[in-house]
Amino acid sequence: MGDALVRGGVGDDSAVAKPPNGRDASSRRNLTVSEFSDLAALVMFVGTMLVGSGGLIAYTGLTADPLLTKEVGLALILNAVIAVVTGIGIRRALQRQLASSFKTHAAEVNAELLAALDCLPDGVAVWDSEQRLVVANKQYREATPRISPALLKGVDLDDAVETEIDGGYVPEQTTDRWREHRRNQQLGDRRTIRRRIDGRDYRISAAETSRGGSITISHDLTTDAQQESTYTRLGERYTLALAATKEGLWDLDLRTGRLDATPRALSFIGVRDPGPDFNRRDWIARIHPADRMAYRQCWRAHLHGETEIFSAEYRVQDADGSYRWIHDRALALRDSTGKAYRIAGAVADISDRKATEEELSRTRERAEAASRAKSEFLTSISHELRTPLNAIIGFSSLVRDNELTGDTVREYANDINVAGTRLDGIVTDMISIARADLGRLELAESTVDLTAAVDAVLRLHADRVADNALQIQINLPANLPPIIADAAKIKQVLHNVLSNAIKFTSERGEIEISGRWNLTDGVQIMVRDNGIGMSPVEIAQAAEPFAKADATVRQSSQGAGLGLAIVGAYMKLHGGSFDITSPEAAGTTVSLRFPPERLA
Repeated sequence: MGDALVRGGVGDDSAVAKPPNGRDASSRRNLTVSEFSDLAALVMFVGTMLVGSGGLIAYTGLTADPLLTKEVGLALILNAVIAVVTGIGIRRALQRQLASSFKTHAAEVNAELLAALDCLPDGVAVWDSEQRLVVANKQYREATPRISPALLKGVDLDDAVETEIDGGYVPEQTTDRWREHRRNQQLGDRRTIRRRIDGRDYRISAAETSRGGSITISHDLTTDAQQESTYTRLGERYTLALAATKEGLWDLDLRTGRLDATPRALSFIGVRDPGPDFNRRDWIARIHPADRMAYRQCWRAHLHGETEIFSAEYRVQDADGSYRWIHDRALALRDSTGKAYRIAGAVADISDRKATEEELSRTRERAEAASRAKSEFLTSISHELRTPLNAIIGFSSLVRDNELTGDTVREYANDINVAGTRLDGIVTDMISIARADLGRLELAESTVDLTAAVDAVLRLHADRVADNALQIQINLPANLPPIIADAAKIKQVLHNVLSNAIKFTSERGEIEISGRWNLTDGVQIMVRDNGIGMSPVEIAQAAEPFAKADATVRQSSQGAGLGLAIVGAYMKLHGGSFDITSPEAAGTTVSLRFPPERLA
């Protein structure tokens, strides 16, 4: 492995020529020129002194004695020679000191640069203009650890390539191509190549320096691939988790007002392409006007540090104009002063939850209303039960304790029978409602003539109709077909509806019983009166068990409040329905509908 490097002289100290006395050739040449210049100046000075000694002596005021003149001249010349030689020595000492300082400083700089190169993530090798190695950092050496000891300063690039081949880092079939590539790099080819070294992939590139050298950079692609794979897996998990939560994300830069949101978040407000100018005002514009004040209060409270988490539930408008409920949660990032500069959060569609909550609320209200109705029923039922019971007990006591004539006894017995019949009806209605709640109602089906059933019910109410001077109009079709139904329950339905019409119609009022039918819609029977009518609230309450119309208006009306509830239960049992319409102060119409399947 090291043969090529030995051939290049790397590692052999004798191969590097050293100048005598530790000086290189360039510094010795510069010093010789300097000394020659100093000596030339000295010769010129001496000649000048010899020629002009007489004038100098005359100037100093000495006599022109030849001997004295000669001594003085020699003294001057000696002093000049000493001065020149002394100056040369001082300058040479300064030069040596300066060179030493430069050498120390250069060594420190080189050490710092090498440390900096070792901190780089990529491998770096620097080559001079003669393609000899200047420096190689730790990452460059670790990529080829088997030849790392041979990557010394001054090694030739060609020798380094051969050593790399000898070390087994280049497959035999590609050695020629690798040599050619490195030679092309020497000639200025800066194309990158990919190499696989010890199971790791590298990207090798080169760059030219300003002094004619080059820099080789080795980038580990395996690490990049592993990081990319890790990021991909994390991204897939994050995307999957986000899709499972069905939430949308948003990020608001409070300094610029720029709002970035995921497609899921934007879909809540019906926005597909938000554009570069999309901001928080565009989002707020989609919030339901009734929810904006609460939204802004939650927003301000969080930005002012009053709440740890921003959390708000509000409605936003979709592209089709409909509204949906969303839950918005976010957290603000703050600087050292506590001021928020960025806030990011997530929004989730909670329309289904809100719908469930509203339905639960309505169910609770209905349950509370039913509970109140039952409480009112239990309060009023005591009167409904005690009235016939008191009649039964009172008249029976009179018959028992007094000697009465036959006519009086028959009268009291009739009153007892009426009271008992009324009491039996109340109990029967209560049992029917209880059985309907338990789903235990059954039909005893037969062929029912609706016209005959209406006539039978009217006969039962003949006395009440006569007492109130009511006008009853029958407008049933002559060809009204019979239906398959429970005759007793159908008569109970007609009885309850007609009883209510008579009860709430003033004297000399009008009641109309009409009907229509066809093979598509089945049979419909309508009972209309021109009485006091019902409000929408009363209509909603009327079909509930144990409910009566407004007690303040109908305090004098008799009944346990089960009549229309039984009508609803019996009609449902037949697969039919009933509804109540009552224009304000214009009477009430009850419609009974039997499906076409009931036609006989």
